[in-house]
Amino acid sequence: MSVSYRVVTEPGSEPITLQEAKDYCRIDFSDSGNDGVISGLIQSARKYVEQVTGRALATQSILAQFIIDRPHGGVLSGPIDDEQENFYHYEQQLGANPFGISQFFFELPMAPLQSVQLVGTQFTVFQVDGSGNPSFTALPRVAADGVTINWSIDTTREPGRIYFQAPLIVYRWQFQYTAGYDGVNYILPYDLRLLVKKIISFWYDNREGDALPSDIKNELLGYRLEWL
Repeated sequence: MSVSYRVVTEPGSEPITLQEAKDYCRIDFSDSGNDGVISGLIQSARKYVEQVTGRALATQSILAQFIIDRPHGGVLSGPIDDEQENFYHYEQQLGANPFGISQFFFELPMAPLQSVQLVGTQFTVFQVDGSGNPSFTALPRVAADGVTINWSIDTTREPGRIYFQAPLIVYRWQFQYTAGYDGVNYILPYDLRLLVKKIISFWYDNREGDALPSDIKNELLGYRLEWL
């Protein structure tokens, strides 16, 4: 399964304020040009940490897409004793989800997950709009009967999960959701905040493009999340 995602709405504010960064860098003067440099380093450090750790350090809107693997050749979908179980193989051979209700899920990139606004499906690669771009059919959370729940989310996990009660056999899934440490329900860990400050300070003092020290990189890797 291939996964891609992008930020569609950047955070309204950075997790580290300008004054916090200046205090950590021991900068006790005000200069508009220097403050602009530090503000840029704050944003760059936040994005770097997000890329390495797979965590959203501030509230932002994410658009993610999952393209389902091509079934193996052979009879029906081929052998089901593959290294990585694929629901679609089971669905075709058994006609039902063997894992039980609500056990089909996706883990969404960038934690923590706050909420999901939109779930879309592209049934075939040929389902496109007038410009030839992928066209998605919205899958509402509550079905037309007003009772059946099509999908539900688990925001307590990292990465967050979205579960499906009766998953569809489609080519591509699309999710738009809100993720990030908002300072209220999800508090950015102190050690991770400190790492962002360390990176800002290092980049401020080393503007020749020197590589980050290995100890900072190793600490960051300790916060790295993986998703399916």
